[in-house]
Amino acid sequence: MPPQDETNWIHVRAVISSAEAATCIGKGGENVSMIRRLSNAKCTVSDYAKGAVERILTVSGLQDAVAKVSRSSAESIFSCLKGEANASRLLVLSSGL
Repeated sequence: MPPQDETNWIHVRAVISSAEAATCIGKGGENVSMIRRLSNAKCTVSDYAKGAVERILTVSGLQDAVAKVSRSSAESIFSCLKGEANASRLLVLSSGL
């Protein structure tokens, strides 16, 4: 498979707790795999580092793919954030444009 051209991709990132990351990933990565399959966007959670209390959730792809995740899967991705005492999160939108 040839490498994808990522020059027009956008990236949405959220800072989440390590516990929330586990929920977002799902058993055996099933949640992020489903999001990738349904949206054609890349969805990743940063690797766990010993002692870390937060991780980075990143959704990347063409604008339409990221928007599809936002519209149809945002509840699935961010459902783990509901009810948290510290509900504030940093969201960063970046683009190669």
